[in-house]
Amino acid sequence: MVIITERDEKLLSVIARFRRIDYDTARLILGSRWGSHKRIKKLLDSRYLAKDGKSCLKLGQSGKTWAYEHLGITVEDVDDEERWEKVIEIGLRPKLLYDFIPSWVLKENIENLSPMNQAIGVYHNFALFNIKANTPEKLLKDCMNDIDELARYGYENAILVFERKEENEKLETIAFMKSFPNTNKIICLPKNEIGLRLLDIFVTNDTWKDKLAEKLFGQYNWIEPDVLQTSDGRKVWIAIENDLLQKIYMTTKVKAGFTEKNIEVVCFEEQEEIYEWLGLKITKICLEEFFKI
Repeated sequence: MVIITERDEKLLSVIARFRRIDYDTARLILGSRWGSHKRIKKLLDSRYLAKDGKSCLKLGQSGKTWAYEHLGITVEDVDDEERWEKVIEIGLRPKLLYDFIPSWVLKENIENLSPMNQAIGVYHNFALFNIKANTPEKLLKDCMNDIDELARYGYENAILVFERKEENEKLETIAFMKSFPNTNKIICLPKNEIGLRLLDIFVTNDTWKDKLAEKLFGQYNWIEPDVLQTSDGRKVWIAIENDLLQKIYMTTKVKAGFTEKNIEVVCFEEQEEIYEWLGLKITKICLEEFFKI
């Protein structure tokens, strides 16, 4: 008989939500490589785990019973490989995997959520989207509705990760013509190492903005969600999130003359071309310096 430990529970919980995971992630959850190898074998022998191909694990019958009794989750096998890949690309990242809720679990939990909602899952109050290359314009338009739908259920921030900038640009054009009464942020990131590292920070570290402001300006006060005023009266827009709603808001104000031209923009060096056309002073920061904050 196997006594389920706290680490076992973490492993079973992650697999119950994601339906299957690779061996490396299982070892990460369990700890040491040799110790995890022996523990996985015991869990396999007791049918808490089962092999899924050569490189993955899923829940065995005992594991599925445990998941239903302890988590209220009815675990099914992966039935859509493409969808599963889109989910684990982001949700199974080490900083997210313990609290990430994949889309299939989310749709079981929220009875009235549209079955066509394109979110790959949620993490705390963030809805996450994985936008593939060549996504049709209709799906991009539908994505805007999906974001606001999830905001009505408390996931008022959205992060969209794009394989290509072309889909990002199309979506921005669509968003300028829509309203988002329930949504707080729509953050757009590239799907590369830098973009995913930023995602980790934006969703798991709620102090990064204050730390950055203190490093750059010392004393300051927030006068809008992403705009601060320094001790010498300068107004600064912290724009490194590439928040689509804030860009629409600030662009509209600048064009209409409602915002002083002396407002400054703080962004990464790689983002300068996104904001330079506004004609505002830009303060560029280095990505690697930001990651040290």
